[in-house]
Amino acid sequence: MRETNSWTAPVVKGKVLVGLLSYKDLLSRRVSLDSKVSSVMSPTVSLLDNSDFTKIIGKFYTTKARVIPVIDNKGNLKGR
Repeated sequence: MRETNSWTAPVVKGKVLVGLLSYKDLLSRRVSLDSKVSSVMSPTVSLLDNSDFTKIIGKFYTTKARVIPVIDNKGNLKGR
């Protein structure tokens, strides 16, 4: 994560977004190398791919997130 400057990574099962894994969470929880992603990931904050601009800005403001994944109406990850 550090090498690519990706501080948050989406966690997907199949194509469906199920959570987020952040560098900050990994450092603060002092995770062992044997830990499973599902025990470390945070619940997901996401935006629909057809969201309007005011909703997008509001979501960033209220969650204070650096990255918010974009999903379709079926929960499939489209981008971040």
